[in-house]
Amino acid sequence: MAARPIDIDYLINRVKLTKTADRELDGEIDALVNNVNEQYPPRYTSSFDAVLWLISEILPGWKWSCTNWSSNGFESRARLFCSKFDFKWSKASTPELALLLATLIAYQNRKEL
Repeated sequence: MAARPIDIDYLINRVKLTKTADRELDGEIDALVNNVNEQYPPRYTSSFDAVLWLISEILPGWKWSCTNWSSNGFESRARLFCSKFDFKWSKASTPELALLLATLIAYQNRKEL
């Protein structure tokens, strides 16, 4: 069975709407790297290490930063950047989701470099 094309906009919107770990979404994101649906994909939506591995695979050489913010509630912010591109902050409910969202958006826009 042929792998279906990955809709990056769909994945970005799913991550924006996600508040906690989501194993189905983990599998869909893993298809970006592996082009197959693994039975046990990395836990991108809940593991900082998994997101850092994803960055090294799809955006080699990119740097990242992440912070927690509390004003009218708690949110995490993250950004990715390389020598030619400084990505703006992304926000999510957890540091893993914020960094994952920044990663997917940077991956989507990498051709603009």
